[in-house]
Amino acid sequence: MPDTVQIAGLGLGGIVLASGVRAARDQARQELVMTTLAGLAPLVGRGDHVSMRAQRWGSQWVGTPARVTLTYDPAVEATKETWLPELRRKLAQLLGDYEVVKMDSRRCRLTLRACASPEEPIASAPDPRLAARATETVQHLMGKDATVHATWQDGALVAVEVAHKRGIIFSPSALARAKVERTVTTMLPGRWRARWDLEHDTVRLELRPKIPDSLERDLTVPEGAALTRLPYAVDEDGHVLSWDLSSKSATPHFLVVGSTGTGKTVVIRGVVKESGRRLMRVMIGDPKRVEFSSMRDWPNVEVVATTPQDIVAMIHQAYLLMEDRYAKIEAGHATDDDFDHVLVVLDEYRYFYSVVNAWYAQVKLSGGSKICPIIEEFNRIAVLGRTARIHLLVGTQRPDAAFFGGDMRDQFMGRCSLGRLSPDGAKMMWNAHHIGVAVPRGVPGRGTAVGVDGEPCEAQSYWAPDPLKAGGRDLELIEAMRPAECRYPRRVFVPPPTEDENGEPINPQGRYYDYLNAEYVLASERPDLVAGLVYSGPAQVLMADEEPVEDGPKKDSYAEAQTVHARALEGKEGFLLLVDESQDLWAVIEAAEPDLNDDQQINVCWRSDQDGDDFGVIAIDAGEFVEIREPLDDVGRDNTHGYVNKTT
Repeated sequence: MPDTVQIAGLGLGGIVLASGVRAARDQARQELVMTTLAGLAPLVGRGDHVSMRAQRWGSQWVGTPARVTLTYDPAVEATKETWLPELRRKLAQLLGDYEVVKMDSRRCRLTLRACASPEEPIASAPDPRLAARATETVQHLMGKDATVHATWQDGALVAVEVAHKRGIIFSPSALARAKVERTVTTMLPGRWRARWDLEHDTVRLELRPKIPDSLERDLTVPEGAALTRLPYAVDEDGHVLSWDLSSKSATPHFLVVGSTGTGKTVVIRGVVKESGRRLMRVMIGDPKRVEFSSMRDWPNVEVVATTPQDIVAMIHQAYLLMEDRYAKIEAGHATDDDFDHVLVVLDEYRYFYSVVNAWYAQVKLSGGSKICPIIEEFNRIAVLGRTARIHLLVGTQRPDAAFFGGDMRDQFMGRCSLGRLSPDGAKMMWNAHHIGVAVPRGVPGRGTAVGVDGEPCEAQSYWAPDPLKAGGRDLELIEAMRPAECRYPRRVFVPPPTEDENGEPINPQGRYYDYLNAEYVLASERPDLVAGLVYSGPAQVLMADEEPVEDGPKKDSYAEAQTVHARALEGKEGFLLLVDESQDLWAVIEAAEPDLNDDQQINVCWRSDQDGDDFGVIAIDAGEFVEIREPLDDVGRDNTHGYVNKTT
């Protein structure tokens, strides 16, 4: 009996001991959960509604959970691009490496699972061969010690997340980062992009989403922050891109670049309409004389100036207004918050630059500079206009250094290029030869813009119909965008007399300041000036080296075909390549890199020359001869007829 009692006592003691062990382990696990949740608090928030549920713990003493469910505060910026990568990074430091299983934005709930060991994903992947190729490609580019985690969707590889130790190489070199993106695109199916976190040495490689050709504007009444944001496009992730005029933004001025038929004038017209809806004051300079004639009677468009004389007087009016506002701020009588926003629009800057200087030669005093002084006033507005809430919206065929130098371009941090750029144009616009060179030509309104993260991205602009040419459902869109209030009525410039008291013509030489300071009156006071041109003075003339502007789009913007070795394709982004001789099929070169496994093969990533939806990769023997066509700079006249990106 004693022995029996002793054995029973030992059994009971073992049960108590085991129970105590489990309790201690459970407490340790709970403490680990609480510590993890506290560490994530800056990202998920705090409060009773914030929680973390850990499931499927390992068999170790404390171990780690295989599955984690986080409920986060609705107030956190979970939609921000950097939020999820930062949360995963912090979770990896506190608990381990986890990947997202599901994100329920409505319930503010995020479910994650522990990542498998580096060897497991390849064996268990839907396509082990593709998984191995992805891993091999990434580690060749970023080092054998780079860790690779693939994400699959319906059996397709859609993303690859990489942690590397080569930040010293990639952080200072945009070209090195671009090479990773281009090489992955050539080595893996589809078109890829890279999302870099240079601070933490990670990058997410993901398939590019398709941009819809037709967009729907938000036509609700603007309020709050939307009152200073003028939407003009949508990027490939569905983010609305806007020109932000708020005092805290770094985009007081906006530059729109685009050649014939790309939709440059449509973008400008759309921004003008959006500003009018927000009751901003708009002044338009239209040196081509016909692109904005339909906006003369648009509410809050104060003036549409078409002749060099009118445009000079318009810019001068904006300059005087800026000086007056600065004087009030300096005297302590006002702050910038007391002023309304004024948009000064000047389309076809390059053409205006030539025309106004040719006109100035006729109306200036003999001698002196050949450059019209209004250019200097325009430049001063670019430098100082932000504080006075005077904003420049400039359209041009291309940002040539001769007409739009680097200092001026730096004032226009809001930027959008429509259509395909030549490599040189891409360098001037985006400081990189490869950005924007493969935009499809057959999709008007498609281009490159400053994204929500401040980096260039491909985008589709909104459709903004011309009221004079609209019909059907376009008329509904026009009426929906028409401002409900006209705070700034139409004005005109009163021309100085062209004849003396005896009816004799007045010599225009030396009369520049008469035109510069032309009287600026309400159109209702001078109905005789509304129907026709403001000035009947000197006709527009072109500089000797300026070619007349042609109507309609240029038929071709590429040089004649030339034959080169395939190895010469490296660095030829933006060139056309003959990819199928039997069908005479040409495509844009997006990237050309030697194959990682065979340096005698050149992998060329190409994109359709027209719609951009057709793309692929072809492998060419390095010694093989191929035909290419070099892109030429487009200098033709902008023409938005035939723009197909209509909104209903």
